Amino acid sequence: MAFKLLQVHQETIAVTLAGTLYSGGYKTDRSEGTMLLLITSSAGNITVSQQVAFTYDGTYYDPVSATNAALGAIASGMTVGTRLVSCLFVAAPWSRLKIVEANVAPTSVVVNIYEVTET
Repeated sequence: MAFKLLQVHQETIAVTLAGTLYSGGYKTDRSEGTMLLLITSSAGNITVSQQVAFTYDGTYYDPVSATNAALGAIASGMTVGTRLVSCLFVAAPWSRLKIVEANVAPTSVVVNIYEVTET
């Protein structure tokens, strides 16, 4: 079995001081369960998490386990710079990123999302 990286989303998001913004939706139904995110932040202190939905234009949810533990955490306390984050998709047909700035400084966030698919 061979695998490849497939870029599924790229976006630049301007986040205000203490703001919460969301990326556009991207399909996650082809993934083998792993995604790589290349996240660059120009200022501030951000937390990034995954939200999930059944349709692109539907309601997005913060996924939780049966014991109500958060499942979508990707990166927290991220300051200026670039991080390559490897994490597991929460199973859902559609996903988006939720980016929260921690009242430090407005920032521009660039996200490149890749999923691992079987060839």
